Amino acid sequence: MNTYLIPTDEDIIESVAKSIARSRMQDEAHKSLTDLASMRPKDSDDLDGMIDQIFEQIWAGSSEHDEKQKDAFRGDALAAIRTINLKLMTTA
Repeated sequence: MNTYLIPTDEDIIESVAKSIARSRMQDEAHKSLTDLASMRPKDSDDLDGMIDQIFEQIWAGSSEHDEKQKDAFRGDALAAIRTINLKLMTTA
């Protein structure tokens, strides 16, 4: 069996970091609407589209705080990739 590992170049890490950050933002938005507004979003596709637009603006931020947040997500991404690669290498 050939084992293919996930590369850890900057582009892959950035893509995974953005995915993690977007997922967390969507989860928090859905939870906030449910908890605070006591409502369930009926059309989550519309909500997700709005969140995606807001997320892209946030991710484009370049303040010191923005960069620290992005670095934290990049660290999470690298840890996830390394964990997956370890699992791929140790699973028969």
